[in-house]
Amino acid sequence: MRRSCREARERGLQVRSAFFNWQTIAQPNTAGVPSLEAIIDAAKELDLEYLVFGYIGKSARDTADKLKAIAERTNRAAEKITAAGMKLSYHNHAFEFEPLADGECGYDIFIERFDPTLVGFEVDVFWAAIGGWDPVQTLRKLGTRVNQVHLKDLKAGQPVIYDEAMVPEDAFQEVGDGIIDMEAVMTVAQDAGVRQFHVEQDQSPDPLASIRQSIQHARKWW
Repeated sequence: MRRSCREARERGLQVRSAFFNWQTIAQPNTAGVPSLEAIIDAAKELDLEYLVFGYIGKSARDTADKLKAIAERTNRAAEKITAAGMKLSYHNHAFEFEPLADGECGYDIFIERFDPTLVGFEVDVFWAAIGGWDPVQTLRKLGTRVNQVHLKDLKAGQPVIYDEAMVPEDAFQEVGDGIIDMEAVMTVAQDAGVRQFHVEQDQSPDPLASIRQSIQHARKWW
């Protein structure tokens, strides 16, 4: 992480946000997992604004009780991150939207149990859409709890898929080439105060061309 941030800054880019090892919160007692304190120290050295909790392994997310415990640990981690002068965001994939045995889903658990004064949401509109949630309605539901948005588009005709490993590569599309209402996404997010939008595409035959196209399209609403 340190090397990537330094190289970006050498090229005139700002690095304001970074993911960290998900096990630090979800499975903190696992051997070799970095401590939250070490992550905070590295983030302060890199002058980051956001630390992002962005994944949960399958064995750690298969019951509501496990996710509720993770939510509580997230709040405790956020207290330390906030005290260090940064913000914590939770980034979704699609698994959070899969109904659990009792009918609720992980994302509902997090909405209910994350402390809104400490934990923000980084909404990935692609993963929300393929997980069966309308991205615009999700942004409206969360309101000012959203502090970052990931932009990439979804190819038409895709079924709901909760397992990220099962998503076909061509499901990922450049902004404006899919079915997500990106104009509404940008409008609702900006109205809620979001100022950080990350253009990305998990799979592409030409990543630089894809990012260039997506940024050019998204700039219509910046």
